[in-house]
Amino acid sequence: PDPDAPPGLFADALEAHLILEDPLDAVACWSHDPGLEARARMVDGQTSTAVEHQLRLHEAALAMHLEHGDHRLAAAERGHLGFCHHEVGALDEAERYFRESIDGLADAGDVALEHIERVLLARLLVDRGRCAEARLELAMARTLGAALRMPRLELTWRFVAGLVEARDGRFDEAIAHWRAGAAEGPLFEVGFEALLPAWLAWAERDAGGLAQGVVDRLESPG
Repeated sequence: PDPDAPPGLFADALEAHLILEDPLDAVACWSHDPGLEARARMVDGQTSTAVEHQLRLHEAALAMHLEHGDHRLAAAERGHLGFCHHEVGALDEAERYFRESIDGLADAGDVALEHIERVLLARLLVDRGRCAEARLELAMARTLGAALRMPRLELTWRFVAGLVEARDGRFDEAIAHWRAGAAEGPLFEVGFEALLPAWLAWAERDAGGLAQGVVDRLESPG
């Protein structure tokens, strides 16, 4: 890092393997790659996929928060790492990070973030076929979120609750959750909840096809 650089220039403090050589080219490359396999070049000559780059940034942020003793932000970063590992199928790592995040956020008293991480853990547990545990996490998240009245949290909870019901073959209950989530409104474009309208339409049109789709998704490699 340049000792004469003005404060607040985060990029100047990053190591070379974390800085994109051409950020605009990287965005164009990654945004047209639904398979998450495209690679962009760092200034040190290495290349990374979008998820690999996210993981390295979150790992660097986690190390920084731990160095400064900010345990709440460290717990939040562990949640980000859990999410990224889940997306690439590293389920053991994802579950470990989610559970560490939940413990840290509970200690810090961050109810909203703990709610989110419990819902994300429930989504992971559905992918692992552990629906009883997923229901427990959702119940705990429901208790945490009762007083928050945040539409985004309700939408995410309803989406994952529907996945649990669908995994157990209870499609009427899944549809009811997804309809209730859709009624929460305007945030479909954010996060994995963007898939809620598609899952709802699929369930209403072809519950049998939805059942096979859930099985195929859960039995896919990773």
